[in-house]
Amino acid sequence: MGIEVEYLTLGAVAKRLDVAATTLRDWANNLEDNGVHYLERSNRGERMFDENDIAIFQFMKQYKDGYGSRRVTTTDMAYFIRDHEEIGLLCRKSDKLEPSGRHPNLHEVDIQNLMVSDRFIQLMNKLVTESQLKLVSDTEKRLEESERKMAEGITLQVEERVKEILEKQEEKTNELLEKRMNQVDEWIASNRELTKAIQEERNKGFFKRLFGR
Repeated sequence: MGIEVEYLTLGAVAKRLDVAATTLRDWANNLEDNGVHYLERSNRGERMFDENDIAIFQFMKQYKDGYGSRRVTTTDMAYFIRDHEEIGLLCRKSDKLEPSGRHPNLHEVDIQNLMVSDRFIQLMNKLVTESQLKLVSDTEKRLEESERKMAEGITLQVEERVKEILEKQEEKTNELLEKRMNQVDEWIASNRELTKAIQEERNKGFFKRLFGR
């Protein structure tokens, strides 16, 4: 059995990131329109966010806060995420990803400044820590599940073994009981013949005394 992934709705993620739901929806639309990242959908077509999705949008919020919403557009952020896989954000891309150049408003100097900024480093450290904690949590869950299944398997084996032993003991008991019953029947039959012979001898003695012969 695979590990279950916990998903959150757009409203829950917007509240968690402290951004407006409409803003988060615009960011998600922009990432999908630019072929950068696609969110899972529920049966009703609603976007569903896992922890990796949240990390991407949390990065976008930090990016906006650090550079200002006017200077850096959502498209700038989308291209930056797509062109810099080394930052560790795992994007769910479409099979029909169309290439596009780096956005002209995002200069190399901006990228270098971002990579060495304290806020960026803090964000990356936070993302790494959260990923590590989630990995540890998932590992613990898998171990607990494995131990539970192992315990269930051992319990089942013990139950089957006990059942097998009881069945064998019952079979032996029935065999012994049948043997004893046969012995009793034989003894009764033998005793009946002996009793008959004794009675016949007694009868002979009686007639002999009666007739003097």
